[in-house]
Amino acid sequence: MAYEKPILTGRPPRVDRIDMEYGLPDGGYWPMTLRVAGMTTRFEASEVFPPFFDLIAWLEGVLDGECPELFIDDEGAFIRFYLFPDGDRLRLAVINERENDDDDPHRVAVDVAISRTALVESFYLPLMAIWESELLATHWVGWSEFGPGKDVLDSLPRDQWPTQASPYPIRSAKIDAALKACGEQRR
Repeated sequence: MAYEKPILTGRPPRVDRIDMEYGLPDGGYWPMTLRVAGMTTRFEASEVFPPFFDLIAWLEGVLDGECPELFIDDEGAFIRFYLFPDGDRLRLAVINERENDDDDPHRVAVDVAISRTALVESFYLPLMAIWESELLATHWVGWSEFGPGKDVLDSLPRDQWPTQASPYPIRSAKIDAALKACGEQRR
């Protein structure tokens, strides 16, 4: 993907957490809402382009000291997450193409400074809470055909496809260990 990074001006608000809300999948889309410092952006993960492995890799890159980019494709528009060094924190800038108009397609919806650990916690912990819940398992069946193993499924006749009643595993041992270590340091 070849997008220019946003040009950011001024100082962003310093925050200690982001409220990342993962709704429940419905009809091929999974609604998500990011709220922080009076800024809100809403978007959907698409069943066709599930972003979860990319999201986990992005968070692992953050823990590795990188400033990776994350693009979530919601079938026709991208939600673009950019990170920039900002002193002892990262500056997170989010562009939601679905919410922008043609006059300003690169408007930044969210611009905050946050620690690496707080960023990872804000995205990862609520995702794991919903991902591993019974509630999600009851809404998951429609998502099974686009997850990992799609090549195997494509080789079978449609009537032989298994029904996946729960999400595929995405838990990251690397993130779990890093967050555990941070929690132990805080005590």
